[in-house]
Amino acid sequence: MKPIRIFLLLLLTLFISCNGKNEPTLNTGVNALSKNINLAVKPVAARWTFSSTAGGLGPTDYTIVAVLKYNHADWLSLYNKHKALEPADANYSSKEILRNWYPDSVKACFKDNGGYLYISRKAYTVDAFAKNSFIHGFCFLTDNDEVFLYTYTM
Repeated sequence: MKPIRIFLLLLLTLFISCNGKNEPTLNTGVNALSKNINLAVKPVAARWTFSSTAGGLGPTDYTIVAVLKYNHADWLSLYNKHKALEPADANYSSKEILRNWYPDSVKACFKDNGGYLYISRKAYTVDAFAKNSFIHGFCFLTDNDEVFLYTYTM
């Protein structure tokens, strides 16, 4: 009976360690980010995380959350491109999307609405940044020449 208990204890420990939520590492490399998303208009700075979610059965899904800083002329170009696009269906989001590293201009775009966050900016699809399997998610532009990007694989 003891070997079964030891096996179950080890299995439980493995399950807990694999499903624990670790905060992804904050990155700043624009070139490294461009390996996963399309950066046709190169930002002057970027802050981003890359995380994976193993859902048990099936493939692992990946998420990139980024704040891209542009010079004003490039930001205007992106703004004009996005104005012509259909808005994304992303008016609300889970509070889990918030990170301490977001600049105040991005944090200000998320308004608390009880259990969820209301996105006060017009959100767009990630088509302009889509590359490889990162084709899902949304983005919005701030008044501070930034783009907030949330994209993931499925």
